[in-house]
Amino acid sequence: MEYKKQKTCMFTGHRDVMRIEPEHMSRLAPEMIKLIDLGVDTFLCGGAIGWDTYTAMTVIAMKASRPELKLVLVLPCCKADQIRFWGRTHIEFYDEIIKCADDIIYVSERYYDGCYQDRNVKMIEMSSYCICYLKRMRSGTGQTVCMAEKDGLSIINLADGGFEHV
Repeated sequence: MEYKKQKTCMFTGHRDVMRIEPEHMSRLAPEMIKLIDLGVDTFLCGGAIGWDTYTAMTVIAMKASRPELKLVLVLPCCKADQIRFWGRTHIEFYDEIIKCADDIIYVSERYYDGCYQDRNVKMIEMSSYCICYLKRMRSGTGQTVCMAEKDGLSIINLADGGFEHV
């Protein structure tokens, strides 16, 4: 599958999605529509529990009325390694997302220290936009957003007190 950086948006956010205020979650689709209106048609998700699952499911739902949209999973490692400590419900969502993805890119066949960061770097390299849910700078999400900002991506933070539209 061919990718155009200017038409691609990545997602990054915290895993504790249950702590996200509903008003923040409701901002995702409208921000995605703004980007779609600018020509974005490809959305990259990292396949983790929490924000990644929520954003992937949102893309899948939007594809019903916008079939031109593409969901691309950029995964850190093979399924067996990634889901090793997950519960049944998370695995069921993961399987559904895998089934609906237009493409899957694996950073590595096996888990290694740093494969999640390498996944984030890969998504940054492929994207012009980043929709994030960033509440804590001292986190993997904080590091990813800082790297994306340095790389020139347009950042849209759906959380209060963050880098709103930096």
